[in-house]
Amino acid sequence: MKNPFRGLIKIYKDLPIKRKMLYISYFQILIPVIIIGFVSYIISENLIQTKSINYSLDLMRTMELRLTDCVNNLTSISQDLLYDNNIYDRLKGKDRYNYNITSLDEFEKKNTIDNTLNKYTFSRSEIQAIYFETYDRKDKFYRDNHSVKKDIKALVKYDLMSAVARKGHGKAMWYFTMNNGKADNLFLLRTIYDRDNFKEIGLMVFLVNKELFESVYKGLVNDEMQNVVIISPDNKIILSRSPDTSNLLNKSRLRETNKRGGWMIDQNKKTLFTYVSMDDPNWRIMSYIPLKLLYKDIYDFRTLIIMLCILTAFLLTLINMKISKDFVTPIKRLENAMKQIQKGSHKDIEVDRNDELGFITRTFNEMSKEISHLITWIYREQITRKEAQLKALQSQINPHFLFNTLESINWMAQLQNVPEISDMVTALSSLMEANIGRDDKLIPLRDEFKYIDHYIAILKNRFEDRIQLKVYVDNDDILELEIPKLLIQPIIENAVYHGICDINKKGVINLNSYIEYGELIIEVVDNGIGMDKESVKALNETLAMDNDTYFRTRANEERKSIGLENVNRRIKLFYGEKYGLRITSEKDEFTKVRVTIPLKDNSE
Repeated sequence: MKNPFRGLIKIYKDLPIKRKMLYISYFQILIPVIIIGFVSYIISENLIQTKSINYSLDLMRTMELRLTDCVNNLTSISQDLLYDNNIYDRLKGKDRYNYNITSLDEFEKKNTIDNTLNKYTFSRSEIQAIYFETYDRKDKFYRDNHSVKKDIKALVKYDLMSAVARKGHGKAMWYFTMNNGKADNLFLLRTIYDRDNFKEIGLMVFLVNKELFESVYKGLVNDEMQNVVIISPDNKIILSRSPDTSNLLNKSRLRETNKRGGWMIDQNKKTLFTYVSMDDPNWRIMSYIPLKLLYKDIYDFRTLIIMLCILTAFLLTLINMKISKDFVTPIKRLENAMKQIQKGSHKDIEVDRNDELGFITRTFNEMSKEISHLITWIYREQITRKEAQLKALQSQINPHFLFNTLESINWMAQLQNVPEISDMVTALSSLMEANIGRDDKLIPLRDEFKYIDHYIAILKNRFEDRIQLKVYVDNDDILELEIPKLLIQPIIENAVYHGICDINKKGVINLNSYIEYGELIIEVVDNGIGMDKESVKALNETLAMDNDTYFRTRANEERKSIGLENVNRRIKLFYGEKYGLRITSEKDEFTKVRVTIPLKDNSE
């Protein structure tokens, strides 16, 4: 893996000295200033955040206490009315089915009920209207304090409200009518049951004054706590001081506020959220403060630090320009003198100082004189070397001359009716063409086998029937795979001269090719003299060496299996270190050379 620091070091080394001095001074002064400023900024940010969170939670808990008091007062009033005997008798319908009651008695009871309802609606500011209706819907009675914009009868939806009230099993429940996503009217509901058999006999409804609930904010909400909202268990907005509640009412935000209370920071919205959950009713008080408002003083402090860094950098630039000029000017002179030397001219640099730069300048003047002499000497040496190389090239044999000579021999053999010579010359020409006639790095395996056939044809002129080649190809498609040119022929040659040349029986060479685990396997197996275990182990260790180790330690040593090592090194250079040759052998039995080549790289 490439080291990224090397690239930075390279860039630094390539910078002019003037810039290096400037950047170093920046690092020495600006980095401590930035670190101190950053640490101060983080500490101040954490302090302000902690204080803001604690302050916000304290305010919201105070709101919770006030809101709980209001709810408890309403619940207590509903409890008093629940046990009022006159209201209970009317809801149960005793007067309707009592034929012995006089009109005067009936009037007095209704008047008593009206007085009771008037007492609560006019004396308690949190109640705007009280409404009762029997279970059979045959009787209803109500009172309001004339502050209701709409008649209480029109606001009460008996079926919907009674369904909500029943969920409380006699306890107070809350119901809201919504307008533009916010609660328009707040109702406290209670189902009234028969005291004897606990059957439902009626419904009690309080229309609650929203302005009274909003009083929980008074004296608590400052400019930083304007965005406060109270929501119901089903995520309906009961009260809100925020024009935009989308930040608070998204699903992920509501899931995170199921705990008793807490806070969170939304980095996407750049907002601090705080919340408190009530026990009864199960409402949640939530608020959010934009971080830009919360951290306004911190942002001003950050701006001050940035301006300080910029001013410091500007002053450092002026100072360093003056200091660096004294160092850079003599270096520039040396640079210009070096460029002149590159162009072939030389001129001494004037020295006006005795420090290190002065010493370097005087040394450069002396060195440049020596260089001018060396250049002349090297130029002459190169001319002499080129002439020697030209003579060596001219003495090389022209390959086309060899091909033409072999063709002449072939033609003469045919005229003299000597087919053995003709076949041998043809086979030799093909092998020479494979060596020097083409520039292709890769050839099909089919062509490689043809070259081997030509080589065997040449050998049979010497060994006659004492040598036999058996070729096995697992699949004809394998013959189209490409391998480096003349990769197998040296292995066949090694098998002949080091394996079956000195045996008294017929020499058989098996050439097998097949695909195994995504790799092309070529095996050359001979029935020659074989090798002992020590020799096989030593040879395999040499073949397993990586190329760097081999060329550094073994390339110049004298060895027997030069052809095998040559093929092995070519495969490793071509395909990678994990591929190459592997030898197995038994003394006086056989020798097998296994060639492994990756399929995926054959066409690359």
